[in-house]
Amino acid sequence: MYKIVVFGAGANGLKFINNKQEYFETLIIAVIDNNKNRWGDCLENYFVEPPQNINNKQYDYVVITTSNGDSKSSIRSQLKKMGVPDEKIYDIEEYRRKVFVDNIYLTRNYLPKKKTTLNGKKIIIYSAIMGDYEGIKDIEKNWQQYDNIDVKYIFFTDNEKISSNTWDIRVIKDGSLSSRYLSKHIKLFPELYLEKCDYSIWVDGKFQIVGNLIEYLEQYLRNSTMLFFPHFARKDIYEEAKTCIEMGVGKKDDIIRQIEYYKTDGFPANSGLYEGGCIVRKYGDSEVKYLMKQWWDEIMKFSYRDQISLPYILWKNNFIPDISGEDLYNNKWLRCCRNFNIKEEIK
Repeated sequence: MYKIVVFGAGANGLKFINNKQEYFETLIIAVIDNNKNRWGDCLENYFVEPPQNINNKQYDYVVITTSNGDSKSSIRSQLKKMGVPDEKIYDIEEYRRKVFVDNIYLTRNYLPKKKTTLNGKKIIIYSAIMGDYEGIKDIEKNWQQYDNIDVKYIFFTDNEKISSNTWDIRVIKDGSLSSRYLSKHIKLFPELYLEKCDYSIWVDGKFQIVGNLIEYLEQYLRNSTMLFFPHFARKDIYEEAKTCIEMGVGKKDDIIRQIEYYKTDGFPANSGLYEGGCIVRKYGDSEVKYLMKQWWDEIMKFSYRDQISLPYILWKNNFIPDISGEDLYNNKWLRCCRNFNIKEEIK
């Protein structure tokens, strides 16, 4: 149960309070506001208090309810000056995503935790960019070497002009696949492109490695042979498909045909969505290889939007991957460096 202080006694604050049942294990303990004219008002059984009263509260998070971007930034700065840690400050959408992940993924789907031990293991972190791109981002120097773990960084490209001080660049040509599908093939089938190892970590080419990905693997790979970041914006493939169509990403007819097929087959709504930008897999695992083959078949049969087909394949095979509970676009391990809009973000 999360103890929450609501910052904002306006219409959005009232709506958040009235809809608190949508936020799973949420207990509102106080409502604060900068408007002194509201102090003492009763808002759905909560008396509005001045912000300084937060110092007397035992809370887990503060939820800022204003929708105005400038006001939100100002309140966040105000709270930090008052000593509230940044990691405890959320806006409504950020908090919705957090509790969704924590309660739907980590509680419903998880077996007891057990830490993955990597001492003496070989890990290959790999990526790919095909086509005429300006280059790639080197790995930050501090994260290149690990004690007692053999780590390699391999980058695949069809561009012979690309170079790197930290990646092992491997030029690859395949006339049977377009650039888009060649990248996806490398992404899905590490055993076909990498030498033998214990685990592979796929990282999309638009990300720079800025943190210890071995730490990420050790922390979050617990009970499964695959690890994903959960999607922080959409809750299932139906929302993903709708967004892709609205944004003109992917072929509309292919996506509609795909979703209708999955729905007819009984794929349930609200089943979660995974980010495809970073994937940890146990190398050579027969079940993982089988799932990747099925995933590829779905991509070739329907839309190239691989995040739509992945949950369906996992569901069909009763496979539950581990998830990190972290935001792919806001974490300490990866930094998105390529300029992208919402169309590019939908993978």
